[in-house]
Amino acid sequence: GPASGKRDKKASPKKEVKQEPAEPLVNAVVWQGFLCKPHLTDVRVAAFHERGAPVRVQLPAQLDIVGRMKPEALAEFLVQLETSRTRNKTLIRFELHEECVSDRAYAALRNHCEDQGRVCVVNLGRENQGYVMGPTAARDLFNFPDESKLYGVLVL
Repeated sequence: GPASGKRDKKASPKKEVKQEPAEPLVNAVVWQGFLCKPHLTDVRVAAFHERGAPVRVQLPAQLDIVGRMKPEALAEFLVQLETSRTRNKTLIRFELHEECVSDRAYAALRNHCEDQGRVCVVNLGRENQGYVMGPTAARDLFNFPDESKLYGVLVL
């Protein structure tokens, strides 16, 4: 190939390629659906982009919490992920869906995360990972200030 390092751009009148802003989608809704944990009421939420890569994977309408892990273990995993060229990390904030009348289910899941002192693991199949955490883990791991919210990490 050419040694100059410059790529030839082929102009195509049909397609317009849009430049993505450096910080895409901050506070945009990246997913809406249900957070489901056995023995707790399903929580209808909207997930808002906080930091990191845009979400380019179609997530299921229901995110099933299938286990839990120590926040330190998640932190170690994310450090290892920094060197990955193919996997992207997205930090999200779960808000109660606007159509929900009561926040009892949201509060119950948040309290569950807080009481356990663990990060909840979401089943996203073999290729992707998802995690849900209460305010304390979110603050300790990512400096999120809001003490009333559930947060998440998507590794896609």
